[in-house]
Amino acid sequence: MTEVYAIAPILDEIKTDENLVKKFNEYLMQENVSAEARLFSFVDHNDPLKMILNYNKQPIKFLLEDGLFGFSIKPKYGYTKDKKTVFLDIKSIIGPTTVPKIAKAPLISNSEIIGSVLKKIVRSETEKIVFMNVHSIATDLGLGMFEELGITFYDAQGYPFKISGGKIGQISSFSYEALDKKWLDYQYLILSDKKELDPLVGEQGISYQNQDLTGASNEIVKVLDRETEKCVQTISRLLNKPSLTEPIASVGNGLGFACLAFMRHVEIIDQLDAFVKLTDFEERLQQADYFIIPEKYTTFRQILAEHSVPTMVIKTQSVSSISDNEILLPYSDFTPENMIGIFDYLKIVVRLLYFRSH
Repeated sequence: MTEVYAIAPILDEIKTDENLVKKFNEYLMQENVSAEARLFSFVDHNDPLKMILNYNKQPIKFLLEDGLFGFSIKPKYGYTKDKKTVFLDIKSIIGPTTVPKIAKAPLISNSEIIGSVLKKIVRSETEKIVFMNVHSIATDLGLGMFEELGITFYDAQGYPFKISGGKIGQISSFSYEALDKKWLDYQYLILSDKKELDPLVGEQGISYQNQDLTGASNEIVKVLDRETEKCVQTISRLLNKPSLTEPIASVGNGLGFACLAFMRHVEIIDQLDAFVKLTDFEERLQQADYFIIPEKYTTFRQILAEHSVPTMVIKTQSVSSISDNEILLPYSDFTPENMIGIFDYLKIVVRLLYFRSH
């Protein structure tokens, strides 16, 4: 029986890691060992875009744009090979570091730039749009994105106005007339990395929970919460969608709200569940007899513990605790320049493990 050693990204450089696994398998064949090494690329839940594109063997792409308040940003995105799915990293567009803390203005922030980026990256082949890393400093519930895509919002006097976090409570009606109907036909998948979702409004709502993220003062938080509550109630009533008040709409600082309100095909799903759905993650995990993983992948190590996969943790920093399924492999020089040393080290580890079990 061939044993499978699943190797997590060691050096965060896909070509280098692939070469390491290739050399490892050449060594196993040379030694006539009944074992096989496989690169398990979708591990880093701290960078889901990199993970899913590594799995699809596609590059991360960048745009250079003027973002919120005119600050330069580099939106990150990528495609499946057939271009039918586009993955968009929201954090790179309106995340916590896209605007300096001193310049954050939550009452006038909006998500318009997401719409601008979508116009540039959605291809004729595209069928599904996946929003990842949905950490957002925008306080407009994602409505600015749809304003950029063509939805017009009107106040109580029937005048159109520009959406911002401090004005969304003024919405009295809206029109789809200028919206390109293609945006209604895409499938939208929003990935959440939060197990416990916040309510949209109230003292536990997103205006309060995301205060540090948006830079809002205590006084401004109260204004944002009031505007959010007015907006949610109005749009839920106009669309006859009471579900828009549920915590699921709070994902992405309210980005989920706008998508659920205006799009036909929207799914908001836990990030890990999404990778299981989008890949053969579960099947590959079940095939692994052993796992070799750097200690920094703490989230994924929890998954391995839940599945009781025997795991060798490469200790490069300082481990506070390990699970029952883990053993430590102390090694400090994990750099691309030391690939030969890493290779020799892993050979010794696996060789000892192989002979011990036979």
